[in-house]
Amino acid sequence: MTEYEIYSHDEIERLLPWFVNGTLDEDQQQAIRIHLKSCAKCNAAYEWACRERAVIHMEQDPIPDVEANLARMMARIGPASSKAPSKAKAGKGAALFGKLFSWFAPRPWLPVALAIQTVLIVALGLGGLMQSNVQQSDAKQYVALSDANTGKMKIAIVFRPDTTVQKMQDILRAINANIVAGPTVTFAYVVEVPVSEEASAVRHFKLAPEISLVQSLGQGN
Repeated sequence: MTEYEIYSHDEIERLLPWFVNGTLDEDQQQAIRIHLKSCAKCNAAYEWACRERAVIHMEQDPIPDVEANLARMMARIGPASSKAPSKAKAGKGAALFGKLFSWFAPRPWLPVALAIQTVLIVALGLGGLMQSNVQQSDAKQYVALSDANTGKMKIAIVFRPDTTVQKMQDILRAINANIVAGPTVTFAYVVEVPVSEEASAVRHFKLAPEISLVQSLGQGN
């Protein structure tokens, strides 16, 4: 009989992003499969994240539009979003991300869906990931739009689902970009760079095959 390592609920929750991406070893995957059978909250968050990411990738236009894709996702999250104006203006990307995060709250399992993605932010911020030794206090940290620093520009980016944490780190470190918001369940982030480096940062992100969507959001408020 095969013995599997026993993980706590919090440990399973923190490993879910890599389970979704299929990058865990077989023992870890099996442990999560067993947990999902008995944990309705984690299972609902996992299934919703998988469905949402699949839909987003099917909807991508030849010329990607970050705000249009996020607006479509918000329309699926709940009826409140369908009543919102459909026209998005060029300087309101940050507000759109803020609405996206705020709409997670009413659903009891959506905080888990956000939490399983938030651990990636923690890993990037710490400069590395140790899947077997994750700090609980960091894993519970939720990331929202931060106070903008003067002279900083925000850029929205969406990583492809199969992008490894190491590759995400490499892409961001290459231009010293700092994450200030995200991630959503579709791996959307907002990063901040100096105003003088915005054009080169956008070009850098567009050239990265691991990034599917790039859009400048303008200067921080």
